[in-house]
Amino acid sequence: MAAAGATTAPKETTLDGSQVAIATKIIARGRKEGMSLEDIAFAVKVAFLESSLGKLRSNGIAGNTSTGLYQYNNAQWDASGAGYKKDSDDDQIAVFYKDIRKYTLRYNSLKAAKNKLIVGITLYQYIYIKHHDGPNYDKFADAPGKKLFDASTFNPPKSARADPIISPPATTIPSFTIPSITPPM
Repeated sequence: MAAAGATTAPKETTLDGSQVAIATKIIARGRKEGMSLEDIAFAVKVAFLESSLGKLRSNGIAGNTSTGLYQYNNAQWDASGAGYKKDSDDDQIAVFYKDIRKYTLRYNSLKAAKNKLIVGITLYQYIYIKHHDGPNYDKFADAPGKKLFDASTFNPPKSARADPIISPPATTIPSFTIPSITPPM
């Protein structure tokens, strides 16, 4: 997770080969797990926000245990990543998709109950707040994670979310294009 209180989002830049490789891994895993294209685009965005798609492996703050592709701290990893290796990109990706599912269920439950805490908060803002600010954080409108998420310019355009198996032969994410990946049958 990004450092608590951090509200400066990384700016979109041209991605290098290692970042494209990480984004490709995130996309492939999401497709393999049957995640929606919006969820996959979100997972790429969060990896960019947290570690610049793997370029920053720790936040450098003394005493802070946030590390890896999604910058999980030890407490979050213990809660979400039991049985996985925190220093593995593949495991961080798997755990993040698990978190997307978990927090989507919680958000939908709050929405169905017309909970006033989430009024004006989108699903992806909610998930990022839970990831960045902690699973018990509930001051959504003023959350540091919301400010960071909203400030990010790394947003795959809607045209990038079309399923390449049905329409275009490639999926475009800002600054690079990856070849279509056919999900396993």
